[in-house]
Amino acid sequence: MGASERTVLVSTGPASLAVLFWTLLPVLLGSMLEFYEYGIFVSVTTEVTSNFFSEDKFHEYGVWAVFAIGQACRPIGAIIFGVAADRYGRQPAIVAATLGMVICTTGMGLLPTHVCCGEWGSMGVPLLLLLRAGQGLCAAGELISGLVFAAEHAPPRMAGLAIGMMMGASQLGALVASIFAAIMESTLTQDQMREWGWRVPFCVALPLGVGVLFLQQHMPEPGGFSKGKATAQQIVSSGCRRYKWQLIIASCLCSLHCALHYGVVNFVKHFLVNREIQPISTAAWIYAIGMVATFCSEIACGHLCDKLGFFTVAMWIVPLFLVVFYPAWALLVATGLGSWNAFVTAILFGLLSGQVIPCIGIALGLFPMHVRVTLFGLAYNLVQLLFGATAPIVENALVDTMQNALSSTWAASTFAGLWPTLAG
Repeated sequence: MGASERTVLVSTGPASLAVLFWTLLPVLLGSMLEFYEYGIFVSVTTEVTSNFFSEDKFHEYGVWAVFAIGQACRPIGAIIFGVAADRYGRQPAIVAATLGMVICTTGMGLLPTHVCCGEWGSMGVPLLLLLRAGQGLCAAGELISGLVFAAEHAPPRMAGLAIGMMMGASQLGALVASIFAAIMESTLTQDQMREWGWRVPFCVALPLGVGVLFLQQHMPEPGGFSKGKATAQQIVSSGCRRYKWQLIIASCLCSLHCALHYGVVNFVKHFLVNREIQPISTAAWIYAIGMVATFCSEIACGHLCDKLGFFTVAMWIVPLFLVVFYPAWALLVATGLGSWNAFVTAILFGLLSGQVIPCIGIALGLFPMHVRVTLFGLAYNLVQLLFGATAPIVENALVDTMQNALSSTWAASTFAGLWPTLAG
């Protein structure tokens, strides 16, 4: 296998930052759109719960079970879109994933619910599960194909920045979603949000998606890529056997990010509101501030990786996370301090989220080009299932269990911080 296949990048990428940015713009917008759609679901969990699960005995867990369904489908999506990207090209896989994501997200905004449709609303739950599963399939294809596309188009000295731009774009999409939801929650009454306001952000995905799909039609394939002749079975089964240790290492590298992102950054709003630690409007802005910090951290860490190397940065930031995370979570859930403590810790968690950049950079370099999207996507999305999908459910269950054993609500709430710490 050639040396160029063993590295993260094909070194024919543009040397100019401006050229790199315009080359990556369609896939950056696709990443923004994907996480806007994910972010909307997380931002309106309170309204989704009241519309779909208000009469269900699993009221508290229902919305996160739906979230977990999407995460559970991601390894399957990684295989489907990964094989397509490795056989036919990164561009067609990205376009197909974007199209599927737009259809599923818009469909969520049009579903019948108990609030609007009475008995007919019972149809909404299975349809929500179906569309959420479709989102999970497409999200795996969109993010992983986009990350590989970005890395393979960057020259070596900009590899970290290219990855940071992709991950930063995803956080920017989630940020736009959280701000959109926060503005609506601040301007509409709770009844208006519950009855129809929650639908608007989902439906906005349609015109946004049409624009992104138009730009993605002419994305160039990376230098050195050629359409493969291997079958899907050969790519998956032979690749897994030949690169089994690389798969294990890549999964370990991505586990902390998945637990932190889905167990803290995306979960924090719902947790603070559900546990009556912060009001919904304050929690929404706490979530948004965390997204801003995450965006800045991922761009900065990408640049730092280009200066110092992926491995060096990872050796500093991952241990730092393990030292400060649990005390910071305890401060986050403390009551009687107003909201300053929650804003401070949201910023801290966002800054620590930059650890994903060196981990992804190292993991991408473990696989050759002809199986890179499939195998890295499989590793990344398997830990999304193990640590990301389960995070909100496990954290809620830990707090509920400890609530019965401890007299202090604050002490019980701190146990939710164990899951990301164990993943790290």
